[in-house]
Amino acid sequence: MTTPVVLVTDDLAPAALDALGPCVQVRRIPAGDHAALLAAAPGAHALLAGPDTDVDATVITAARDLKILARHGTGPNHRTDLPAATRAGITVLAPPAPQALSVAELTCGLIIATARHIPQAHTTLTTGTWNRTAHTGTELLGKTLGVIGLSTAGHLVAQRMSAFGMHILAHDPTHPTHAADTHAVDTTGTGATDTADAGTTGAVGVRIVTLEELLGACDVITLHEPAGPATLPVLGHDHLRRVKPTALIVSAEHAGALDHRALARALDEGRIAGAALDIPAAPGPHTTPASATLAAHPRVVATPALATRTTEARERAHTQAAHAVRHALQSAHDPGPHSINLPGAGTDPQVTAFVPLARHLGRILTALGDGTPPQGLRITTHGDLTRHDTRLLQAAALAGILDDLTDERVTPVNAPLIAHDHDIDVHPATAAPCPRHRTTLSVRAHHTDGRTTTARATVTGPRARHRLTGIDDHDLDLPLDTHTHLLLLRYKDTPGMIGAFGRVLGDLNLNIAHMQVSRTTEGGEALAAITLDTTPAPAPAPAPAHSAPTAPARSAPTAAARGAAGALTALTAAGPGVHTARSVDLTDRHHPTPPHTEDPS
Repeated sequence: MTTPVVLVTDDLAPAALDALGPCVQVRRIPAGDHAALLAAAPGAHALLAGPDTDVDATVITAARDLKILARHGTGPNHRTDLPAATRAGITVLAPPAPQALSVAELTCGLIIATARHIPQAHTTLTTGTWNRTAHTGTELLGKTLGVIGLSTAGHLVAQRMSAFGMHILAHDPTHPTHAADTHAVDTTGTGATDTADAGTTGAVGVRIVTLEELLGACDVITLHEPAGPATLPVLGHDHLRRVKPTALIVSAEHAGALDHRALARALDEGRIAGAALDIPAAPGPHTTPASATLAAHPRVVATPALATRTTEARERAHTQAAHAVRHALQSAHDPGPHSINLPGAGTDPQVTAFVPLARHLGRILTALGDGTPPQGLRITTHGDLTRHDTRLLQAAALAGILDDLTDERVTPVNAPLIAHDHDIDVHPATAAPCPRHRTTLSVRAHHTDGRTTTARATVTGPRARHRLTGIDDHDLDLPLDTHTHLLLLRYKDTPGMIGAFGRVLGDLNLNIAHMQVSRTTEGGEALAAITLDTTPAPAPAPAPAHSAPTAPARSAPTAAARGAAGALTALTAAGPGVHTARSVDLTDRHHPTPPHTEDPS
């Protein structure tokens, strides 16, 4: 096994390097050095990029072995060509950075600083003026704080400001005023959760109200709800007309939630007493260049995007991203819940166990379809699987279908795009459990010649063993876990055929690992499914007595494909009753199993 290579750009916190584990090779790239990144990209399995690194199409093209792309300190779309990464089959991770504590603490600081005019008072002192009267503030005890948006940071602000004796009102579209259910609340801002009541949000005593009630009743309003649909601000001109003239407005989590033009107008007209803002460098739809002038307003306290700029938040963000990369490298089939371009990933271990099986079924159907794209697929989950999000299984089955239909590297990430290029329609479905198995995955291909072919499989036992349970009308029970090659033979049910197959494979020095034979009626069509311990080696094969249909020629066939073709030719010649012989390579040629990254123990 090769050691996976992880490229790290920008400075990564020491704890994050430890989180990557000892079984990876870390290569550091200077921040912003695009040429160095391009030179290091070939051979890298993962890229952990910081906010100053451009991951554009040129990097993605150069990184031929890249499986995982994660960013720290910024969003996944920041300076990232997400469409190019998805087309290349690269999983893009966006682990949530636990920065709520830093946001909440800055918010609380801004509330106090605005209520007591601390920055303005400091400025007058530094200019040599002693003037207490001009900076008379207001106490927070007994005042009402309005929290718009019960994000984690919003909860933390409510919790901390209640210690100042403030009454807390809150409004959140996801928490209706009549709610009485419980939900998880991160009371530390670092990922731990407690249970709180949605009607009162825990022991803090937050009362959920309408936005109208909150605007008219609160002395301080802090925003923690992102901008709404069509980039509408949560607080705009009409909203600011409804607040008290003594109210203070604080915005430190989502800059787009507050219309800065409307805020400047309200301040100039004396309709609010003051504001505190954490202003981003890049203007948004409601943070125009005029936002910079707000910082100079005598009744505004402003900071330059400091909400998440703490040493601890930076280390947590780095470590979270490193853990996500490590998990994705260790997992052969499911990168975890933080993927933004692989729907359904990380949903449930039961679904993950079926992912390689879904890909095997896709490859089986391509082989039985003579190597041509199907017109459509019907992917049906039976039994317990129906309770879960199975989009990952659909993508894996598509990847299996496409493995032998394209020279592109195919992964579940880009399989839906490539399937669209081949005009393959996908129809998911659910059904009751099959009589023989509690949970089953079934994939049916509709071929261009009008035929349909179905392959079924299940996962059984505490060790999650993979078993092929059927093809079309033939029931099977064939293990698929540890074997790299599958042979499928359709023939007339006559004496001596199984022995003939054994002799042919023995002459080719191929050992049968498992074999299952199924027939519809005595003397009718039979199906033999055979797994081999080794992949057939390329070798000259005897001339066929009865040629079997073959897939369209592809450029530069692999040694496994050449060896399989020879074996199939020999098996077809084993008897006049063999009318279909197909070979399925169960290894993943385009995207092999990730290298071993488990810690030694």
